[in-house]
Amino acid sequence: MAHLDASREAIAAWRENGGQPFLAESELADLAASLELQLTPRIELREPLPTSIPDTHAWLDSMLPTTLVALDTDAGGSPEGLVVRTADRGRIAKIRFEDYQRHQKRTAGKK
Repeated sequence: MAHLDASREAIAAWRENGGQPFLAESELADLAASLELQLTPRIELREPLPTSIPDTHAWLDSMLPTTLVALDTDAGGSPEGLVVRTADRGRIAKIRFEDYQRHQKRTAGKK
């Protein structure tokens, strides 16, 4: 909590340089339960993630056709994307619809 008084730049540097520890998924679930908090929805993956941009975009569409957590009824139920991570949270990546849609528009304009 001491970092909350720091500048945004200092907090970002601290976080990007390993200052922000992550709990393993099981530890995170235990902590959330002890604090009576709900975790974000989990989607269990049983297959490797796609590696090409078109395949990943299609996979994202198939995995998340509508949002699982609607915070605003006016948003239309459109999901932002998924955060994928290893169980120990050693690797984390965001897969966002906006990024793939932007790429698709860019490549369509080059044809």
